Amino acid sequence: MATSGKRPLVPIRGDRIRAALRRSGLTVSELARRAGAKQQTVDLIVRGKTVRCEQDLRAALARALGTSINVIGGEEDPKLAFLAFVGDAEDLAETPIALRLFYLACSRAAERDKLVVDAGSVPPKIRSLVSPAYWRAQLLDTVESQLLADPDLGLSTAERDRLYSLLADAMGLLLKPWFDGRAGLSKRFRSKATPRKEVDRILGGPNGDHDTPVRRRLLRPSQRDPSTP
Repeated sequence: MATSGKRPLVPIRGDRIRAALRRSGLTVSELARRAGAKQQTVDLIVRGKTVRCEQDLRAALARALGTSINVIGGEEDPKLAFLAFVGDAEDLAETPIALRLFYLACSRAAERDKLVVDAGSVPPKIRSLVSPAYWRAQLLDTVESQLLADPDLGLSTAERDRLYSLLADAMGLLLKPWFDGRAGLSKRFRSKATPRKEVDRILGGPNGDHDTPVRRRLLRPSQRDPSTP
């Protein structure tokens, strides 16, 4: 990690800052004020002239934009661990921001309703709703060889970014009543808890090192040991 004096320098993605600015409606000057930074410094980052900045500044920019340091730094974000369907997300700017917001809203609603979730804290079947591959299978008569040769069927990087981000935004609006607690999630998109015997078979038993948060998440509350937090 590079340093500026004693302060570490970390990666910063100007294209993702620009995408987050568009979504937030903030100007560069407003972002600089909220982050407690000089406007010239933020302007250089936004225009891609600066690709590294101080760690504290990156954190302040992420807070002001309502996203994570990982996203605007071009690093792996835990909430986007299931982004495999978009391929290498490094060339995408708006998609990680939109998907992260969608997954966070899903996680909060699922926790509130005590739904079964995957390792990313999202109901597994929900992920198909923001997968272009899922919707292509519903709408297009394509052959497997075509998809293997070109999974995005000729879309440019800009078109992919627009498609993935719009899909996440659209599903977020459709599911907003669930997010807000005014409606429940359809049973069609809920997953059943994995039976205790199956969890033990997969993870090696109920005790010792295998008694992990992932194992506990797979079990219904009634299946868990009383002593398990």
